[in-house]
Amino acid sequence: MKDFSYTVLFDDVDEYFLSRLPIVEKRLAQGGVRLAAILNRIFTAKTGIAQA
Repeated sequence: MKDFSYTVLFDDVDEYFLSRLPIVEKRLAQGGVRLAAILNRIFTAKTGIAQA
């Protein structure tokens, strides 16, 4: 059975991770925006907690 792990495609493990870093950073930022929107909806709901 042939090994198809990332080590077969990349000589250096750091090269693999660094090549994916921009995607990871973008996804984290997108998740932060979604989380902020959810929290804004929660804390500006009928209770008015955000104004306190």
